[in-house]
Amino acid sequence: LRAVNAAGPGPASAAVPVTPIEPGPIGNVFVPISPSRVIDTRTAKGGTGAIQTGTQRVFSIATVQDGGAAAVPAGATAIVYNLTVPNPAIAGHLRVMPGDAASLTTASAINFRPGETIANGLTTTVDAQRRIVIYAGSTADAIVDVVGYYLPSQQAKDPQAPGAVTPAATGSRFTPTEPQRVYSTITDPAGALPAGVNRQVSVAAAVPAGAIAVAYNITVVRPASDGHLRVMPGDVMTTPTSTINWTATGDTIANGLTVALGGDRTVRVQNFTSGDVHFLFDVVGYYSASGALFYPTDPTRVFESRTSHGGTGPILPLLPGQRVVSVAQAVDGGAEQVPEGAIAIAYNVAVTNTGSSGHLRVYPGDLATLASASTLNWPGAGFTRANGTAVGISALREVKVYNGSDTSTDVFIDTYGYFR
Repeated sequence: LRAVNAAGPGPASAAVPVTPIEPGPIGNVFVPISPSRVIDTRTAKGGTGAIQTGTQRVFSIATVQDGGAAAVPAGATAIVYNLTVPNPAIAGHLRVMPGDAASLTTASAINFRPGETIANGLTTTVDAQRRIVIYAGSTADAIVDVVGYYLPSQQAKDPQAPGAVTPAATGSRFTPTEPQRVYSTITDPAGALPAGVNRQVSVAAAVPAGAIAVAYNITVVRPASDGHLRVMPGDVMTTPTSTINWTATGDTIANGLTVALGGDRTVRVQNFTSGDVHFLFDVVGYYSASGALFYPTDPTRVFESRTSHGGTGPILPLLPGQRVVSVAQAVDGGAEQVPEGAIAIAYNVAVTNTGSSGHLRVYPGDLATLASASTLNWPGAGFTRANGTAVGISALREVKVYNGSDTSTDVFIDTYGYFR
């Protein structure tokens, strides 16, 4: 611009350099859906066979496997899903990454033993083509059931935005809660859940009116036979997909996942075994119109206790051994994973080198009292077992890890995103 006055134009103004502002990450809202099977590698179920040891395979998660309607719409940035390994021949693990991942993640998604059918609920970033990559540390089949997805908040709010999916996809936000046990068949006068029967569970004590979905942990306690449970909204009578699987009788096993709520803030649990089953239901957070947005990240290890992997040693039993853990940064000194202002994380926690049966409790680092709800359970020595879920974190971006077993155990934690 030139200054103009009565004497005529003046000298040109000096140009002021402008530093471009890098756009920050985009927050996402959650859209729950009916559980939809998008991957099943078993040839008897229409798949192309097990993923072989040391190889990886790219899968679309856009539609259900039998060719039904889209389960995950264009524009989705991440999915919440249940990953199941059915009856593997050997022990091993699977890793899951977005379809365009440039390198193999070091974070395992699920660990399994020979002959053990096991599931783990997780959150994973997807690429623009709505694909994920599954890597097999040992040959195994894989089943993926999607229970919800994340959309950029701008896209969900504005149906005219580029790539918008549907005006109805308004999405919801997350509010973490202190892990809270809302139901137990052990204390219910109705007792264990009989074979083939379903039971309604109210979560109203832990979530407010207006909540549309709940993040939860379900634990099966010492079942008399192998089988699985299915979890669905309280106003739905059945669903075709499993939520938690077990093979060994007498096991105690947990799985964290998310489910849409019935209008009366209930969920329904259905028993697909040949015998009665005891189970526990713990709430760790809920989705509603208010709360925090989700920011997905690549799977990253933020805590590692194993000295062979650079850690400071296993977590000792009970309260003397409880450890406060930072989840802010990758253990290898890499980039920050959880920024200041985050209030919760989506994560996977695993135990290994166990010396006895036990459980872990993971809860916000600033919670003064010991959380009453377990996060991960295992039935004996020599187990490596994982459970993916969500948890609130302190302002210092810390969680507490409590080892409820009789012996020390190693623990590692991988993050998949944060809420802010």
